Amino acid sequence: MSTLEEIMNMDQSMPYDKSARGRVVFASSPETYTDANGETKQAKSVAIADDKKAVKVVSYDPTQFNKLVEGKTIMLRNFIRRDGNIILT
Repeated sequence: MSTLEEIMNMDQSMPYDKSARGRVVFASSPETYTDANGETKQAKSVAIADDKKAVKVVSYDPTQFNKLVEGKTIMLRNFIRRDGNIILT
């Protein structure tokens, strides 16, 4: 298992097959937006941290929103890293 710092410094192609664990230290309410095709969708932003680093995580999967709550430890797998953030789809 990798640390968040190792994940954020990797040069591997996407999606990343490494895993990392972190605790949710902040969770926003889901936000509703309209995509380029005119469809209404939701996204939720959280901050997760381990012993060395904190990163912003954005989830576009409403079925996962209930797992992204403050104080909960989550495992990240098969994610995308973009602009210094982790994207979950």
